[in-house]
Amino acid sequence: MYLERLAATKAFSEKVTMHLHAASKEYKSAYADWQEFYRQLGYVAPEYPHVWNMKKNRLAGAAAIRMALQHEQAAINELKNALSLID
Repeated sequence: MYLERLAATKAFSEKVTMHLHAASKEYKSAYADWQEFYRQLGYVAPEYPHVWNMKKNRLAGAAAIRMALQHEQAAINELKNALSLID
């Protein structure tokens, strides 16, 4: 991922690098949550239209989106913290 490669360049202070690693971790978690959403409701839906009618799949898909949003917001906060440390 881009942020991991950027952190590995050692172009920034240790504190900035720490926030870049943390942001990268949060984005990876968000990606996993989006994969869960697609597992519940995504790409298989055209092949299995009944999936959209199943309440448990809709609820699980919505929960996955909520989790992805939390991780993405945490990643943005980490990036804001990193930027605040750059002179």
